[in-house]
Amino acid sequence: MAIDAYTKLLLHCNGVDASTTFTDSELTPKTVTAYGNAQIDTAQSKFGGASGLFDGTGDYLTVPDSDDWAFGTGDFTIDWWVRFVTTAGIQSFFSQETDTNNRYLLYFNNNTIYWSQLVAGAGGNNIAKAWTPSIDTWYHVALVKASGVYTFYIDGASIGSNTENTSIANLTGNLEICRDTDSGSHFFNGWLDEIRISKGIARWTANFTPPTRAYGIGSGGGFLFNYL
Repeated sequence: MAIDAYTKLLLHCNGVDASTTFTDSELTPKTVTAYGNAQIDTAQSKFGGASGLFDGTGDYLTVPDSDDWAFGTGDFTIDWWVRFVTTAGIQSFFSQETDTNNRYLLYFNNNTIYWSQLVAGAGGNNIAKAWTPSIDTWYHVALVKASGVYTFYIDGASIGSNTENTSIANLTGNLEICRDTDSGSHFFNGWLDEIRISKGIARWTANFTPPTRAYGIGSGGGFLFNYL
């Protein structure tokens, strides 16, 4: 699958072992900053010979606030590959907030994956789907919102959907990967690879075959595949 204008963040998590440089490979690249011991690791990867390693004790990435994270009531897709060191405790994947009353968090806890959103004055939603992953195993995970319906997919298979169309506001904080912005904790422990956020498109609306290669380069109205 090619990189296109819908792609707003794409981290292949490739590079030299122990590097703290995470490069955004979409069409308008953003600056990604690593904290703690977050680093590129060549010992594990799904694609490209490396992945992002996070040790669960202060490791995370930030990306500056952008209108690209203001999904409103439109379609969007967040997908990535994950390999757990442990499945214990609350482990965050993505979060952003303006303040404690305006935020969202995509996280895992107690064999359940969650999308949690809070909007001041408008309530929020808490979408929870059972998932029991094993450690030391790569999984493709996708959260897709299509016409107000949220669906979690694991390795291309739906694990459940919810209809919920509370608008996702234009929040002002950094996008954080592997940390809960609100608590400043709940760090992820394991590896992530091929992290992608897409705005304005539901990449999948039914069960699918997970990607077999890294995402490539889009060209014009068609697709010019140049896998990395």
